[in-house]
Amino acid sequence: MVTVAICGLGGRGGLCYANCQLKEGFDNMKVVAIADLSKELVNEYRNKLGVPLENCFSSAEELLSKDKLADCIIIASMDKDHYVHTLKAIEKGYDILLEKPISTNESECEEIRVKAKEKGVYIRLCHVLRSTVYFRKLKEIIASGVIGAVCGINHIENVAFWHYAHSFVRGNWRNSAETSPIILQKCCHDADILTWLLQDKPEMVSSLGELRYFKKENAPQGSIPRCGKECSVYDSCPYNAEKFYLVDSFLNVTEETRKDNWMLRAICRGEISEEKIRNGLNTSDFGKCVFNCENNVVDHQCVLIKYKKGTLATITMSAFTQSCYRQTKIFGTLGEVEANDGDNLIKVRNFAKGTQEIIDINKLANDFSGHNGGDAIMLKEFLIRIEDRKNGIKDFDDGIDDDIIISHKICFAAEKSRQQNGKPIKICEGK
Repeated sequence: MVTVAICGLGGRGGLCYANCQLKEGFDNMKVVAIADLSKELVNEYRNKLGVPLENCFSSAEELLSKDKLADCIIIASMDKDHYVHTLKAIEKGYDILLEKPISTNESECEEIRVKAKEKGVYIRLCHVLRSTVYFRKLKEIIASGVIGAVCGINHIENVAFWHYAHSFVRGNWRNSAETSPIILQKCCHDADILTWLLQDKPEMVSSLGELRYFKKENAPQGSIPRCGKECSVYDSCPYNAEKFYLVDSFLNVTEETRKDNWMLRAICRGEISEEKIRNGLNTSDFGKCVFNCENNVVDHQCVLIKYKKGTLATITMSAFTQSCYRQTKIFGTLGEVEANDGDNLIKVRNFAKGTQEIIDINKLANDFSGHNGGDAIMLKEFLIRIEDRKNGIKDFDDGIDDDIIISHKICFAAEKSRQQNGKPIKICEGK
């Protein structure tokens, strides 16, 4: 049995990780301590998971001030708090499952890596794409040599208009000064998966992007500061908060569909009800017009990465898509791959044979919830590692791997380049 403490009970720490204790396949997990700024969330998970009252705390700081309470800790607090919370957890001797980003500051990321190694603490960063059957199959295809040497990758992060409006206009990550730039918060996943697929180190990064659309000057004529029927575009605006949160996501769906809706839980700050949704629409940023929010993160950004072996990779992040998924095209000397994790199909073409193989990932796994199944797989693997460490089995890569830090370096360099109109930023030594 692995005992777990959790700091932060929101969409990741609560819905994603804490709830796993109640799922099949997690018999070796026991949450024994929790902390969140929301008293309601603490009470909900105390009752749901049977956490002792004395181990329920109103802040991560309070939990981390106590002697070590569990075998490991999940840090799912806000981005800007990761550094302080993680250093304290390292000091206490916790093995750590750390939500990305490691920190919003590059030097702090490196400090955490060094401190973890010095203390002998194992940190698993939540780059969950590595754990998906889909991306593991892509890596297997590249390693097989069927498409030859990889010359380039075009990778697109389709954020989806509704997800962007919820998280990056109205939500917690709307202001990069308060949290982190979107290229770090959202796309460190993508920078990580490219580096992991290629097994290479980046040499140069260039990036362009801006906040183009979600600004006051783009508000439709006759619109109002907070969504409501008095708005001139109430019936036609895709960002109508009342329609999105109340009508389409609550009133017109089944109880089963709405009960764990992570966006509704955000507006309700816990368990979902019509009363809480209406209150949130009337009092919180979630009810504001998307052109009337204090947001500053870019809504479209392109990143070009040059790797040491010569591969060029691009990441395109855009708010302006219908659905939320990633698509990747890999250009090899002997073939190509086209894939997306929306339909979970991977198409592998070989130039010499003139053949195309279609791999249906839907037939290779059963659970595609939570980052295409990656959340559950990652947590299971983390718990196994902690159990092994309890039994004296320690691997050579204990601590944060250098290549995970590199994914953050790509994002920090991309943001620096974007702020300098695409100036190339060198991040690793060349050949």
